[in-house]
Amino acid sequence: MLLGRFDDIKHGQKDVKILRFENYCNFGNKTAKCLITAKETKNHKMHKINIYSLQLSAN
Repeated sequence: MLLGRFDDIKHGQKDVKILRFENYCNFGNKTAKCLITAKETKNHKMHKINIYSLQLSAN
């Protein structure tokens, strides 16, 4: 699930957005919360999305 799409305030790049996602994954009998941060770059020459970080938190 997309939590939000944010401006890149860390580097101030206007053609970059930071996307944050959350979901739950099952590993055997355990459930882990998956947090994904992606960096979306858009400009006149390219459009790409790179995974920036991934965190798993087992409950």
